[in-house]
Amino acid sequence: MANDVQTYDPLRNVITCGSLTISGYGPDSFIKITRSSPIFTTQVGAGGDVARSRSQDKTATIEITIMQTSPSNDQLSALAKADEIDGSGIFPFMMKDLNSTTVCSAQSAWVESWPDMERAKETGVCVWKLAAAKMNVFIGGGIT
Repeated sequence: MANDVQTYDPLRNVITCGSLTISGYGPDSFIKITRSSPIFTTQVGAGGDVARSRSQDKTATIEITIMQTSPSNDQLSALAKADEIDGSGIFPFMMKDLNSTTVCSAQSAWVESWPDMERAKETGVCVWKLAAAKMNVFIGGGIT
């Protein structure tokens, strides 16, 4: 009998930066990956002729939102600090959704900027901004 209910579990999303597995995801959206350029751009001539150009730009930005209390802040800070000091903060990146066939990965990624430093009455989140040189993206459907 076919299952007509799909189940999503946010903890079945695995995010790795080198040997570091990110933990302590934020309460709302905790990862956003955006390719810098569209796959194709379109040019339309005066007569209506259409041509498209394939972009070879596979760079991407990655935003990872984790709780202010997450130990991953220490680890991402160490990667960023190492990169500032001697350029050794480049690492492979992967995001795998074990609820589906979605996988995003890059051999070379780095911390692009530190999170804004903010404190309030209650615990908050840190939004880490990473960059990737050649992001491979596959957005898949759900697995039951």
